[in-house]
Amino acid sequence: MLPPSMIGAKTVETTTMIGSSEGGLSEVEQMLKMARELRAQAEQQEQQVHAELAKKKATTDDHLDGLIDHLFSGYDVVEQLRKKKLSINTLEQIIDRLDEKYATAMGEERVEAISLHGEGDPMGERGVRFARVKDEKDDNQAVYISALIECLLESVAVLDNDLAKKKGGVSNLWNSMTRAESSHWGGGHGARDLRQRLQEKRRGRDEQFLERQEEFYEAQRIHKKHPPNPNDLGFT
Repeated sequence: MLPPSMIGAKTVETTTMIGSSEGGLSEVEQMLKMARELRAQAEQQEQQVHAELAKKKATTDDHLDGLIDHLFSGYDVVEQLRKKKLSINTLEQIIDRLDEKYATAMGEERVEAISLHGEGDPMGERGVRFARVKDEKDDNQAVYISALIECLLESVAVLDNDLAKKKGGVSNLWNSMTRAESSHWGGGHGARDLRQRLQEKRRGRDEQFLERQEEFYEAQRIHKKHPPNPNDLGFT
């Protein structure tokens, strides 16, 4: 039997070790709590950025839709362009918006901001998520929007010719235009640049579609070559 002095020493040592262990666990829990708080804060900031991006795009789309409606409200798009004196940058945005509408009418897949709270928050101010969506193909709408795009490009070409005549011909455009004029009107070849921009965007979409299609086929080939084990799926 140990003397009382030894028993006391053992008791104190054991108590000290347990207290140190509990203190270590408390520190770990505190670090985990801090990590959860930081993650929640990061997610909240990310949602805020997404909501701001979605709101900015919605505002821009509304503005561009208003310009499009105004340009095609009458029978003379050229005259509307002359009155508005839209810059090449604005025309690029209009072409992009029309092409976006065309892609939607064609039933092409796109990325869209969706409110996390549905109809209770249609603008997504309380949080959004970006998801791939796809509408049913509408051939009539696609043909209509395609006609609007072609009409706009032809009208811009008329303005390009007007500018060339004003400056003494196409060959004199480069030397006769100020930097501000060139930046605003697209150097006198706005229609050509807009058409090229449109073709590049559609080519990019086609390439993305082919890449996703190839990824799908590759996944199918892997699935056929290495089918899942029923035991892994919990069927046994």
